Amino acid sequence: MNKLSEQIQSGARAFLVTEYKYLSGFVFLVFAVLVIIYSLDPPTGKHFGGSGDRVDGIRAGACFLAGAILRYVFRLYDLCDYILCVISDYI
Repeated sequence: MNKLSEQIQSGARAFLVTEYKYLSGFVFLVFAVLVIIYSLDPPTGKHFGGSGDRVDGIRAGACFLAGAILRYVFRLYDLCDYILCVISDYI
């Protein structure tokens, strides 16, 4: 039984490592696309909240990257379940 449990754990770990490799590649691809798009054609006007300068691409990419990193950290430490439990105590 212990041998089967170890095999399942190693398979799950290998799956997660592969999944996060592909996911990190996707995140950096989307980051690059956001930086390029919003640097070449920055949003303008009060409805978009953009300043109209070329730095908006870096801002958009940095926000996306920060969200992806925070999501990874929350999943890594299972903080999502903890936060939902804390929130549900107050509802």
